[in-house]
Amino acid sequence: MNKISYTKKGHGKVIVLIHGWGMHKGIWAELEKQLVLNHCVYAIDLPGHGESSKVASDRFTLNDIAQQVASIIPANSTLIGWSMGAMVAIKIAVNFPQLVDRLISIAGTPKFTQCHDWECAMPVNVMKLFIYSLEKNVKDTLDRFIGIQVKASDTNRLLLKQLREISFQCAYPSKDVLDAGLIILQTDDLRKQLESMSCPSLWILGEYDTLVPVRISNYLSKLKNARIEIIKKAVHVPFISHTDEVVNMINQT
Repeated sequence: MNKISYTKKGHGKVIVLIHGWGMHKGIWAELEKQLVLNHCVYAIDLPGHGESSKVASDRFTLNDIAQQVASIIPANSTLIGWSMGAMVAIKIAVNFPQLVDRLISIAGTPKFTQCHDWECAMPVNVMKLFIYSLEKNVKDTLDRFIGIQVKASDTNRLLLKQLREISFQCAYPSKDVLDAGLIILQTDDLRKQLESMSCPSLWILGEYDTLVPVRISNYLSKLKNARIEIIKKAVHVPFISHTDEVVNMINQT
């Protein structure tokens, strides 16, 4: 099995941090600093990302990723997934319920791209543009994706600078793995699986998020044992722009 890179810091109840598409565990640095004061925190690089070993694109599916992450985390963990990482967290909670005490989604969704019965997501034409762009230039596509994440933010330039600096800390994932990730974002639909999930969940959304619009809360409010929090003026990375608020939400029982 491919090697999954992760750090383990602090003591107490276990929290597992799962990053999103094209990023790595360094994205969690500021949130991690606060969480380790009261928790044992695992920050994970997804397969083919950050310091984790390379992986074939046909092994970069939600089932494969969930299996690999599940192999290194203890039972009764709190999973925190951001963006595509929230989809990974849902998959683990469904496939390995004994491992998950609580699921926390930050700017996450069970289905990333719009369809006839799901409008609270990224438009299909925008997703297709990313797929086409990736064929031309990996760096430019990742940079464009970062730009969309901070669109509409009051602190756009600062957030953009932070995300670019974090992105540059590690080598980019291979184009094949990035392609496979976009396929997940374009095609995977976890709504039925999410609705069958037994553990409680917390959904943290950004008021101005253009990738996961806050109107998804209408759907989330129908889930059992789900709590929804919307952070004012936040975009797709509220754990960076509003770290203290996110920590308080995570620590609430």
